[in-house]
This record gives sequence, structure tokens and C-alpha cells, in this order.
Amino acid sequence: AERLADVAGSARLQRMPAKAGVALAALREADRALRSTHPAILLARGRVEREFGDPGQALSAFDGYLRTNVNRPMGLLEVARTRFFLGRLDGAGPYFEGAASDDAQVVRAYRADLALVASPEELRRFDSRQGAARVEFLRTFWGGRDAGAFRASGERIREHYRRLFHARRTFPLLAPSRRFDFAERVAMEDHTLDDRGRIYVRHGAPDDRRSLTTLGVEPNESWRYVRAGRDLVVHFVARQDPETYRLVESLFDVVDVRSAMRVAVEDEGSAIGRNAAQLLQSREGLDPVYRRIGTDDRRQEVDLKVRERARGRGSLVMLATTTDAFPRRFRRDLEARAQVLVTDPLPDGSARVSVVWAVPGTQAEPVPYGRELLYPVRVRLVLTDTTG
Repeated sequence: AERLADVAGSARLQRMPAKAGVALAALREADRALRSTHPAILLARGRVEREFGDPGQALSAFDGYLRTNVNRPMGLLEVARTRFFLGRLDGAGPYFEGAASDDAQVVRAYRADLALVASPEELRRFDSRQGAARVEFLRTFWGGRDAGAFRASGERIREHYRRLFHARRTFPLLAPSRRFDFAERVAMEDHTLDDRGRIYVRHGAPDDRRSLTTLGVEPNESWRYVRAGRDLVVHFVARQDPETYRLVESLFDVVDVRSAMRVAVEDEGSAIGRNAAQLLQSREGLDPVYRRIGTDDRRQEVDLKVRERARGRGSLVMLATTTDAFPRRFRRDLEARAQVLVTDPLPDGSARVSVVWAVPGTQAEPVPYGRELLYPVRVRLVLTDTTG
């Protein structure tokens, strides 16, 4: 039974559906033979069932594992993960209950899930807490993200696990080792995902996604996330392994170096090569900067290339790899602007909060009201204290 559990765990981590399918069939047979009493089989079956089989049966396996009382906190975490994976909000109860355990294996599992979105400072705070204090930290961590995104309690953690399982299925890191360069300096800890998966866990599905397939250009993707103020654009390229995508600073880093050198020798008068020009054309819809590069003014073109790289580096370091987001989606963007003003404490100890907001009149929809027209706007305000 223990050996079968090890084989199943290996198949799951290697992201090999065929091998996992065989392991799952064996686990189901073993579970029937052992009458759902062996904890290692129940735990292994639940994990493989959740990712390659029937998530409903995964919950049943984890419930059986809980009844064995071998490692209840680990069972609670797996139940929580599976409920979140199924889109349910009732995973929060077992999640926080299991987090009170100081079992080293359980703490590592919680930390591994958290490390994909937490900052280094947040991880240090997690590491410094035990038992009930760790639970309180996690409640504040996820509750603050719910409030900041105007979400109901529990929505952010549910979305986190939905993204996590989707990324592990869609963007697995299949190579046994990775090269370390710029992207590794913006430390992200999970080694089961390629960089697309890591960005997906932090920011979700991109609003726009572009790629180019042509001779001399390695597999590539660019993702755009619509954000207030300035959109987030990130680029990926697969060099050593066509299935392992890594972040790069600039779209020009996607072009194969040897190909670019050959083009430069053939056409010394151009600031960009033919492959780079095709890449730019394929990304015109992502950012206006890609429409401006390719002008006849070589000096202006070089300046735009420098700005594009600086923007890419800023997106990676300041946003893509250091923040996470779960923005609300609306039928249309009102381009509203708002400012919050707080008065000094009043005599009775309270404070007055004033919210000044504006919406372009052309974007408001009129509603008849007698002989007049009203322009109703719903304003939502969330206030949080220093603990989130």
C-alpha cells in the first residue's frame, strides 16, 4: 500500500495523465480491497482523484482519511483544497481549523500554497507564528485581500486554489531542472509550475493573450492584464524546453539571438530585425508602444526600445511577480475617479470620512424619473484597519 501511494504521488507530481490514470485505477482497487481503512491509500487516492479523476470521490476519500485520525490537520487541508477547487466557499472552515496545527509536514503544506502569492515579509510573519496565532495571520491575510478587492469573505482564497489547480494542470514544470537568470531574482518559490503558471496564480487569466509561431522565433506568449492607470504586460519564451516558459524583460528577448545576428549583418540599416518586426506586429493590440516601434527614425526607434524594456522590467519587478490581484469584473468600465478624505478625530472620538468621486457624464446611463432624468451610480466603500 505504501509503495502504491508513492507511485501515485510520483505520477501526480510529474503531471503525466496516462501514468496517473493507471495509478488512480490501482488506488481505487486497493481502496476497495482495504475497505477504505488504509490512510496512505485514502490520502493518495484523494489527491490523484482530485486532479485526474472525480473531485467528488476525492472528497469522499479525504473524509475517510479524516476518520482514520492519522493526521487530522492534513486531512482538513485536503478537504479545504478540494472544496475550494469545486468552487465552494465552505472550505474556509477546515482550512483555518487545520492551520492551527504545528505539525511540520502540515505547516510546510500551508506555506507552499501561500508562498505563491505572499510577499517575503508576509512569509516571515507566517513562519514566526504558531497555533492560533498562525490562524489569525491567515484570516487577516485572506480577509484583507477580500476587502481590498470588494469581495465577499472567502472569495479570494477560493479563487487562489482554483487558480492553483488550473495552473498545475495547464502550466506544469516538466523539466527536472531550470536555468536561473533575471526571472529567478524576483524569487517565486514553487517549482512545480513554469513562469506562466506562477503569474496565473497571482493574477488569474489574462485579458488578452498573443503569440507568434514562425521560423527563427522560439515558442513565445505575451499576456496583458487590464488595470486602472496602466495595463500589465508580461512576456514569456521557451528556449531549452518547448514546454517550459520563462519570463523575459522585453519582447525583443523573445527573438533567437543567432537569428537576430544574421539579420543584423544582412540589413545594417535597421534597428530591428525581421523576426522582431513580426513579433511587434503580433503584439500591436497589447500596448500602443508596439505600434510606434518600427518607424523610419532610427533614433526614435532605439529610444522606444529602451522605454519598452524599462516598462517590461517595471512590470515584472513591481507588479507581476510581487503583487496578486482578483479584480471585480463589470459590464463596462466607467473610468471613475475617487478620493477618500478623513477628518481629524471629532469631539466624541469618531471620525468623518468623505468620499469625493466623479464619473464622465457620457458614460452614465439615464433613467426616466417623471419629467426628469436621473443618472444612478452605485458606490461601494470598504474600510479596513491596520490589521486588514
